[in-house]
Amino acid sequence: MESAAQAIFEEWSPPLFLTLSMLLVAAVYARGWFLIRKTRRSQFPSWRLCCFLLGIGILWISIASPLDGFADALLSAHMVEHLLLMSFVPPLVLLGQPVVPLLRGLPRSFTRSILGPFIRLRSLRRLTHWLTTPLVAWIAMNLTFLVWHIPAAYDFALGNERVHDFEHLCFLGTAILFWWPLLRPWPWRSAWPSPSRFSRRAKTRPETGRFQIAVRTTLPCHAISRGRPTLTDKSFGIGSSNESSFNLLIGCHQGMTPKA
Repeated sequence: MESAAQAIFEEWSPPLFLTLSMLLVAAVYARGWFLIRKTRRSQFPSWRLCCFLLGIGILWISIASPLDGFADALLSAHMVEHLLLMSFVPPLVLLGQPVVPLLRGLPRSFTRSILGPFIRLRSLRRLTHWLTTPLVAWIAMNLTFLVWHIPAAYDFALGNERVHDFEHLCFLGTAILFWWPLLRPWPWRSAWPSPSRFSRRAKTRPETGRFQIAVRTTLPCHAISRGRPTLTDKSFGIGSSNESSFNLLIGCHQGMTPKA
């Protein structure tokens, strides 16, 4: 176990571009958060800043730390990586209400001259609202998960670093779409009822509660994925039964964490 793990740590080096990009995003958000907090202090408490920064930190751990190297060798690490990408990073980032702080944190000239015309496009706004429709977002996340875990696609991504990065981008992007209508980051508006209202309705209407349970149990379960680790579990001193049990635990947690 020590030799296999040591080899991964020795081969790992911090990805400079990715690390600097995340630090830049965190700095832009922090700047915008401090600016908007002057006028909307109650809407942007300190815990929102902590949530966003924690989400960025977990994102770095999942795709830029040695965990990414272990994910290529162990299926359990691979599942933990996807669990962080799809069930931890998106809600933490969205709880930070990132839209306005990120826009406020950028230089005003850049926001007005470059981003402004795109934000005002009706077609883009319609597309955004359509993508964040609960059913569309749910289908996109689950379909993306299933496609990338087809054995041929999984092996292709495992053998190509750029494709592997694109796979992570797909997981993160569709997971953000899924969590968006649930957390509703300001100033986004939706014609759909809020999750809390849906939960209250489920208590009084049994058929709604059964629908909620059905949706939750059909979310992706990593236990069905079949990865092909480049190193055997014995290289890390992990028995196959323990590895399978851990995979099932993490997979089922991944499938039950988001609540529709």
